[in-house]
Amino acid sequence: MRPLILMAAMIGTAASAQACPTQADLDRGIRFGVDGDSTEVFTRGEGPGIVTSIFTNGAGERTQSLLAQGVYLLEARSLEEGDAWRSAYAFEINADEMPLPVPGGQASFTVIFSGDGSFSQERQVFRFGPATETQIGACRYGMIPVEVEYGSDEGLTDVLHYLPDLGLSLFVESRYDGGVDTYDYNSVEAVE
Repeated sequence: MRPLILMAAMIGTAASAQACPTQADLDRGIRFGVDGDSTEVFTRGEGPGIVTSIFTNGAGERTQSLLAQGVYLLEARSLEEGDAWRSAYAFEINADEMPLPVPGGQASFTVIFSGDGSFSQERQVFRFGPATETQIGACRYGMIPVEVEYGSDEGLTDVLHYLPDLGLSLFVESRYDGGVDTYDYNSVEAVE
C-alpha cells in the first residue's frame, strides 16, 4: 500500500509542476493574479526581444506596456477610451540587444522619454540582485530582483522581479519620497 501512496504523491507533484507556465506559454499568454482583484497578462510581443503586458485593475481599466527583454519599459499606454495617455522610452540600443539581468550585474542607459507632448532625457540604472527563488501560487520560479533608479527623479526606485524561466519581470514595488507601493503577484496560469 505504501508504494501506491508514494506513487500518487509523485504523480500529484508532477501534475502541479506541469501546470506551471513556461516561457513557451508567452505565445498564448501567461496570466498573473495581482493583489486579489487585478490581473496582468504577458504575451510575446511584435518584434524581436519584445514582451507585451496588459494590466487590468479591479475596475476593469486596462494599461498596456511593452518591455524589451521582458524588463526594460519601452512604452506604457491606457487602453481605455476617453483616457488616452501614452509614455514612450527610447533606449540607445535595439530591444533584442539589451542585456538580460545577470545576478550581481548592472546596466545603465541614457533614455529619451516622451509623454504629454514633451521630451526629456534621463539616465536609468538597473541593478541586478542575487539569484533567488519566488513562489507564485503553486509555482516556484528562479528570480533576480532588479532595482531601477531614474536620474530625473532621485527619490524614485522601482523594484522588479525578473523570472528568467519565463523571460519577463513583475513590477512588485515602487519607492518614492513619502511612501512605498507594493504589488502582490499571488497566482499564475497559462492562458488557454
